[in-house]
Amino acid sequence: MMNALFRIVLLIFLVSFPAIHAQNSIDRVHLFQGFASDALISANPYWDAGVVFSDFSNANVFDLGGRAAFQLAPGLEFLGGLSFLNVDPEPGDANSGLSDLFVAGKYQLQS
Repeated sequence: MMNALFRIVLLIFLVSFPAIHAQNSIDRVHLFQGFASDALISANPYWDAGVVFSDFSNANVFDLGGRAAFQLAPGLEFLGGLSFLNVDPEPGDANSGLSDLFVAGKYQLQS
């Protein structure tokens, strides 16, 4: 039992080590999936946009959106994002519209 637990912990460490190392060794780079939860606060404004198409068994979803962030004061960053969504269910009519507005802020205690 202990040998299996050790192997699981070792596997988790080996899989997560590159991501943990990337956060400490790459200067001023935001990680791809950590837009809001990333601890980095940039001195310059940045933005990104994307298109996502999802095909499910009962519906198709098309998502076209963008998000941006800028520093309000040293150590304080504002983030926001908005998307256009089109949902096309198989048994019904398609609906389109704006997604919920994403608004967040980050404050860095130490720099």
